[in-house]
Amino acid sequence: MGTISQDLLTFQSKIGSNIDSMKSKCGDIKNKLISLTQTISTARSGVDSYYNSNNKSSLLQSFSTSSGLVSKVSSSVSAELGSMLEEASAILKSIELLEKMNEQIDELKGQLSIENSKPEEERSGSTIADLNNKISDKESEFTRLCNETSQKLSTLKSKDSAISIGATTGGGGTSSAAINIGDLDKLEYGTFNFVQTTVNGVRMEYYIYIPKDVKNIDNLSMHIFFHGNGSASAHDSLIKLIDNKTVVPNGIVICPLARNNSHFADKTWQAAFMGVVDKVADEYNVNKKKISVSGYSRGARSAYQLVNSNPNYFSAFIPIGANIESTEKATSALKNLKLFAIYGEKDGQRQISTTKNIVSDINSQGGSASIYFFENEGHGNVQNYSFERTFKDSNGKAYYLLDWAMQQERA
Repeated sequence: MGTISQDLLTFQSKIGSNIDSMKSKCGDIKNKLISLTQTISTARSGVDSYYNSNNKSSLLQSFSTSSGLVSKVSSSVSAELGSMLEEASAILKSIELLEKMNEQIDELKGQLSIENSKPEEERSGSTIADLNNKISDKESEFTRLCNETSQKLSTLKSKDSAISIGATTGGGGTSSAAINIGDLDKLEYGTFNFVQTTVNGVRMEYYIYIPKDVKNIDNLSMHIFFHGNGSASAHDSLIKLIDNKTVVPNGIVICPLARNNSHFADKTWQAAFMGVVDKVADEYNVNKKKISVSGYSRGARSAYQLVNSNPNYFSAFIPIGANIESTEKATSALKNLKLFAIYGEKDGQRQISTTKNIVSDINSQGGSASIYFFENEGHGNVQNYSFERTFKDSNGKAYYLLDWAMQQERA
């Protein structure tokens, strides 16, 4: 598993969801400058035609100077700032590719683990060798691309220190102005807000969505989603689906960001994060019996740990493509909530059997657990499919996963 540099991840979290808006604003500025140039030219012509005075020549020169200056600024916006935004877009695409490569490496290692776990007489030496070669090639490609992308970001930052390309930037879609946990009254409703804060000495970043009509919703629910490996996974997950209105939550959604593979799993971080959850729940009068949690891949593993560290807190748990340890069991915390596990039918991770055992154990002891498989899918697409597509209940009625999660209520 490769490690993406902190600079790249920070750049992505602050710029990723706003790059299109920034390009649009750049175009707006250019058009306004062009309009201003035309206005100055019209004014100069009027003065030239109808104004007679000793200082007419000086006045016309001032108009010409102003027009030239505006034209220069317009050209700079088009050429320099426009070029920088295109370079930023290319860097963001490279980071997304790095995240996908990490997932591919993870999946290959899962396949290798499955092969190595077979009895010796059933193992395929050629398959093991082939998988090792693929992993080695993919890791080398990852390292090369990561180094190239880091260099491009360094070059971009050095072009103009006056333009802080790494600063948080607001604008259509996700709101990225950093908000302190104590400033919940400043959150925008009906969009995601990016929050940076420190809780009990722990640095934390997360996105939070508050419904537009939050004050009119009785029995308000909350859902927490843990993304998969790397922050690029976050921006291509539930955040994106809610941002583009594919999914419209009838409750609060919190999506924390991890800066490395083990970030979510840290117990100190989890304890601090629960402080955020409690703070938000109190601020918006959330029904604390209707707080659910989901996670994708490694994020599902961290969500599993959070559930077990906080028994009798969550109403439902949805592990998607869960990359959990093979030694994990059906704990009492899992038996006291609704569990709905989701995998791709062709997911190569060995942990599927562990999840099946957990589901079976929960049900045998009177709990409520189920597992669903997307046909002909592997590990990658199930994250978004889980929230985009509908499922059917025992009566054949269709429902969306997030709606289901927010309807669950802890006994």
